[in-house]
Amino acid sequence: MDTSSGRIRALLDATGLYFYDANGNALNSYPAVNPQVAYFRVTSGSYNVRNAPSMSGTVLTTLSGGEELPYLGVYDSDWSMVNYNGQTGYIVTYFCHVVYH
Repeated sequence: MDTSSGRIRALLDATGLYFYDANGNALNSYPAVNPQVAYFRVTSGSYNVRNAPSMSGTVLTTLSGGEELPYLGVYDSDWSMVNYNGQTGYIVTYFCHVVYH
């Protein structure tokens, strides 16, 4: 494993734990034994799903309390990734939580 770039990204979600190098190449994966479908649910209020992990990203849709989108994983400490009509959308993690169906 080449770690000369000094950055390895880990993604943990309902399907398992995955590691990627700085270029996005898969390094290792540890699939969950019994994966479930995960959804990101807005707890209350209304929040925007954006096309980039930034408040300046274009708004794709707005979710209200109780609404859900398929959960793709954590982007960073502030943003999570969801599936919105087949594309990756980003929503502020603080206002939502993961549920399983």
